[in-house]
Amino acid sequence: MRRFVSAFLLVSAIAVFAMCPIAAKAQITMTVQQVGGNVVVQASGSANTGSLTFRAVPRTVGEIDPISYIYVSGSATGQSGTPLNVGGPSSFGSGGYVAATSSSGDCFGIWFGNNAVILPDPYVSGTYLSGSATYNLASIASLGLSPGTYTWTWGSGATADSLVLTITAPAPTPSPSPSVVPSLSQWAQLMLGLMVISMLGWHFHRERSY
Repeated sequence: MRRFVSAFLLVSAIAVFAMCPIAAKAQITMTVQQVGGNVVVQASGSANTGSLTFRAVPRTVGEIDPISYIYVSGSATGQSGTPLNVGGPSSFGSGGYVAATSSSGDCFGIWFGNNAVILPDPYVSGTYLSGSATYNLASIASLGLSPGTYTWTWGSGATADSLVLTITAPAPTPSPSPSVVPSLSQWAQLMLGLMVISMLGWHFHRERSY
């Protein structure tokens, strides 16, 4: 009986544990893609600030510099969180600084060139973020961006977090189907066929005349 009770309690504990939600690690995702004649940045997610220390920094409508940072911003106020270290790539292209034509939502992104994460001011750890930025009359190539996936990480253990940037390569423009132009030999065959048809027609017409 005791074994039965112990087994029942163990199974019950496992079931309760399985039903409890597991806190997901915070993460910010950013996508850059070509939309018509513009480049659009979409960003969302949340950040774990347990390993960050902050200082206020002025921000604008959103900017890209492939060797330093990328962020969106619906306001001119923000802050940079400087962790002990940011691991990740040192660039995501060879282009230079470009300011967005328009931007909306929260102020956030990555400033890997300064070993920092950009977040709204103030910001509560784990709060959901969303925003976008549009670069009119631009392309992935003209902005000097290299398509691919780039991940920056900071913190460790319970404070570990990351930002994932995905730059989507534009779909190739379909080439128009080449017009079919008859070759010289095909023209000769066509003319010969027309001559044969004309001669046969003339012959039948002559036979009927008699």
